[in-house]
Amino acid sequence: MWRWFLALAAVTVILPPSAEGQRVLGGGVGEDATVVPKGMLRFTVSPTWNRTSRRFADGFGANAKGTEEPFGTDFTLDTLGERQIPLVGTVRSELSTLLGTPGNAFPLTLGRLDTRVDRSFTVTPLVGEFGVTRRLTIGAMVPLVRGRSEVTVNANPNLSGNLGLNPGYKTSAARSTNGLVVAQLSTAADSLAAQLTACVGSTDPTCTAINANRTQAMLLVNAANSVATGISNVYGTSTSNPGTRFAPVERSSLQALVLARLDALSTQFATFLGAPSGQAKWVSETPVGAAPVAYADFQKILVDSAYGIRSDTLQTIETRTYGDIELSAKFLVWDNTGPIGDLPQRAEPRSGVRGRVAVAAVYRFGTGLWDSADNFMDVPSGDAQDDIEGRVFADLLFGQRFWLSVAGRYTYQRADEQTFRVPAGPDDAFPQLDRRGSFTRNLGDIMALDISPKYVLGDAMGLGAHYRWRSKGEDVYSSGALSPAGVNASLLNAGTSMSVQQAALSVTYSSMARYSRGLTRLPMEASLLVGRTLSGDGNVPNYSTAALTIRFWNKLF
Repeated sequence: MWRWFLALAAVTVILPPSAEGQRVLGGGVGEDATVVPKGMLRFTVSPTWNRTSRRFADGFGANAKGTEEPFGTDFTLDTLGERQIPLVGTVRSELSTLLGTPGNAFPLTLGRLDTRVDRSFTVTPLVGEFGVTRRLTIGAMVPLVRGRSEVTVNANPNLSGNLGLNPGYKTSAARSTNGLVVAQLSTAADSLAAQLTACVGSTDPTCTAINANRTQAMLLVNAANSVATGISNVYGTSTSNPGTRFAPVERSSLQALVLARLDALSTQFATFLGAPSGQAKWVSETPVGAAPVAYADFQKILVDSAYGIRSDTLQTIETRTYGDIELSAKFLVWDNTGPIGDLPQRAEPRSGVRGRVAVAAVYRFGTGLWDSADNFMDVPSGDAQDDIEGRVFADLLFGQRFWLSVAGRYTYQRADEQTFRVPAGPDDAFPQLDRRGSFTRNLGDIMALDISPKYVLGDAMGLGAHYRWRSKGEDVYSSGALSPAGVNASLLNAGTSMSVQQAALSVTYSSMARYSRGLTRLPMEASLLVGRTLSGDGNVPNYSTAALTIRFWNKLF
């Protein structure tokens, strides 16, 4: 796109400038104080292409406010654990019983999650404006929006997870093997309990070890029964008791702790009971461990309601729809740049400093699509709520070739209700289904400033530079009529204020001067713009932008 700009810029340098100067009628890219002359219709189409894989942080995550970070930062986690998937925490208490250690003595993780997001966002505003009087223009704008999030997910890339999807939920063979472990533990515990009773007051040599340490033997019986219960509850032994949703990964350090626990019990039983009949040790079977979490497993955790999230998959998504539709009215307050109203038959060269000022009112309808509560990668096409916006425009013309446009905007965003998922905290990338509901939102008001210096090379070509500053206040969320109980909606407020600075260069071709002299029947303007985001915060995308703007004018009466 930069090569297109340089090529067009080179053409403008080669073209000879007009000796007559140019009557300024429109500013090419962006808005200025121009109104459409009475009885004329102006139609504008301006496809704008934005692409990025980076954004400017809101300061509530791993990076400081305004720091540039990958767009997929929220979904790139060193460990995917119970903070993101609370169901992982249910395994902890059962494993604590099984291992005989405090629950915080061992980490539980499904592994690392790496996510890359490349976002492209194309907006094509279709704008129609009509000159009602010499000073008043009314208009409508319908934005066509195409959004695409190209998502690459790598779940557990270094196989660091010690938990996986429990095979006890999948196969009867796994449950049968786990049942053998429980049966062996129960047999050993029952045998030792029987010997404890039989050896009371006995001098039989088989009772020597037991009578020498009856307290330890009783503790061993209780421990074996607890471990048997833990094996059953974690790994699963039957269709009615399939265990927890997650289980230790086979050959992981966590599974090694379980096997070491079983070996220790088996050795202690041999101390009191001797070697078992027909097998190498009292607990020779081992529970079936899980496979490491892979891509399909991670997606299942997201979509299966049994895991508590019940969202769409984390994958590439593309939407094609329309955004928030606008109706506008623009009034030229003051103008000493030259004739207004009907186009003159000839451009009027003038010198000195001149200017014009216009104001506009816009009502924006919430017809676009807002963020989906169930798809974490969707691209919204608008705020999906009604706005009222005021605009003021000022143009300053210096001589016949240089002019400066300044535009200010203030947007009042009206409150409404939408469906959201409220995260439990800043690191909750996948809010649970039970945190989904309808909440009242009042998006922060917006202020924006555009500054556009432009230089006219001739009666047909011009160059421009563009700077935009935009700031939005913090959103305010509160509970609505259908909000889930116990969910604090104000958690959504964090990080919603934002600011952004953008800059661009443009080249414009206009046939307006030729039309004024009767040399063409097609009054039109065409501009090419390339730019990028300079800085920002509040998770503002760091877009590279290209736009092609074409305006056609038509005299109706």
